[in-house]
Amino acid sequence: MRYIISTILIVFAVLILLFFSHYHGTIIPYPYLWVLAAIFALGLGIFIIFRGSVFTKKERQIIIEDFEEIKNSGTKIQVNFSDCTIKSNSFVEEKPRSSDYRVQSLDAIYDPNRTVISKEVNQSIIVYDTVIDGEKKRFQSGILNKDRITLEFLLANKRETNIYLYQDKYFFDLDFLTE
Repeated sequence: MRYIISTILIVFAVLILLFFSHYHGTIIPYPYLWVLAAIFALGLGIFIIFRGSVFTKKERQIIIEDFEEIKNSGTKIQVNFSDCTIKSNSFVEEKPRSSDYRVQSLDAIYDPNRTVISKEVNQSIIVYDTVIDGEKKRFQSGILNKDRITLEFLLANKRETNIYLYQDKYFFDLDFLTE
């Protein structure tokens, strides 16, 4: 979405700059203000494009460093997947085929199923309950984009994994799911 907005800003700015670079009329007062606005829009568009990629790289690096810190200095808990429960949620997401409402209404008259694209979304988490130092603890993995049956099959093949615990932070070692 940010690429669309930034592209619109950049194209808008270039068009205004091209127009006012050859403008010598008197109908539009203060053409230099339009040039300044175009330069601002151009800068803003470029900033939006590059800001997203820089921050996501930094955030990824911070997450990787957190994982490494937890893995190196944390407590390693070996987990058998037969002791875990899987909670899943599946739903169908519908997106319109066209953003133009006239096209959507004409498609709906012809065939009601043509107006949307349906996509099934499967999400699951792994939950592990245990007792550490006499205290009940519950560990939940992040959201996994797999359905329950596929996840159960993959976990049955692996049989066990580790949870790394450091202070209040923890993470499941589920790298085998992305291989």
